[in-house]
Amino acid sequence: MGTRVIIFIAAFILILLPTFFNLIWLSGLLIGLISYGLILFGLSKVRFGGIKVIRSVFLIFGIVIISVAVRVYGFEVYAIPTPSMEKTILVGDKVLVSKLKHGPSLPRSPFEIPWVNLLFYFNEAYAGTEDSVFWDYQRLEGFGQIKRGDVLVFDHPRWNQVFIKRCVALPGDTLEIRDGLVYINGNRYKDEDKIRRPWRIQVNDPNRFRQIMREDKVWGKWEKHNVVEISLTEDQMQEYATYDVVDFIEPKSLPYDPNHEVFPGRSYYHHSKWSIDNYGPYVVPYQGMKIDLNAITDNHYWFMIKYREGNTESLNVRDGVLYFGDTIATTYEFKKDYYFMMGDNRHDSNDSRYWGPIQEDMIIGVANTILFSNNKEGFQWGRVFKNIN
Repeated sequence: MGTRVIIFIAAFILILLPTFFNLIWLSGLLIGLISYGLILFGLSKVRFGGIKVIRSVFLIFGIVIISVAVRVYGFEVYAIPTPSMEKTILVGDKVLVSKLKHGPSLPRSPFEIPWVNLLFYFNEAYAGTEDSVFWDYQRLEGFGQIKRGDVLVFDHPRWNQVFIKRCVALPGDTLEIRDGLVYINGNRYKDEDKIRRPWRIQVNDPNRFRQIMREDKVWGKWEKHNVVEISLTEDQMQEYATYDVVDFIEPKSLPYDPNHEVFPGRSYYHHSKWSIDNYGPYVVPYQGMKIDLNAITDNHYWFMIKYREGNTESLNVRDGVLYFGDTIATTYEFKKDYYFMMGDNRHDSNDSRYWGPIQEDMIIGVANTILFSNNKEGFQWGRVFKNIN
């Protein structure tokens, strides 16, 4: 069998394979890239004056097209600036984010298209429109669905920033946090043993325990000369409990604090006295979910209905009564799916407990791999191509 036949069969299988996952768009993208490669290969066989310039232009243009396609439809790399996902992801990690699992979200403005956005940034006619939406939200098919435990990269719902957190609750799930432990639909969250939570530890030799903390690269807040608060995983806590320098160890949960309110905070009718360690129960909204608007549901969902569901202009409150336009609002049906996000470092994470669940159109992709890590202690060889669980 000739080389050309083998290459043809391999290309045919590569194009056909995505169709089994209903990824017609990916097959079309591969056809375009392969066709471009064939054109470039054909130009390499042509011999006439000026062909080198044409080939160079085609090659440069092809590199740009491929780089744009990879970033828009496939993968992107993000740097981690905060410790909110420790110990899973550390400051200085560079993570590879795949858009293929949940499907890539198409750009909603030319400013979201790599390289192309440069033409608009330097065009005075588009000055001040960087955050504008030019096209409606569309997401292509992916290889699967978001699952509990997936580490997602997403656009922050309030700030113009990109965040990375773990998805702990899916659309329709009932989430509750009791004394720092997460429960989903009444069951303890499956990965709680891997999560860092705060513990109060009383020791009989503070200097010796400080040395242990330095060796383990664990930092804490000393409440007394012999009592320290440290964020540890369940396994770390059990190990520390065996040390003879430790007198006792107990979990620490934060009570309600009116100066540090969590989502949903206050409403016109009701005030939920939740904290980051005692939260809910809260039903994560899903597309098609219908609710009666009353004191409790108003408190849980009013902000989301108004600002996340696109009812900024139509939903208003007059004399303590909710109105859609001039009609009293008594029920509501959600238009979008939502996901509740939390950091693994529970007491050092700005997440959905503060600003609510995120809607599906904010999700960029799933973080699967740490490419490499370079922090203040230097290059971390042990974190090269490390899987994210």
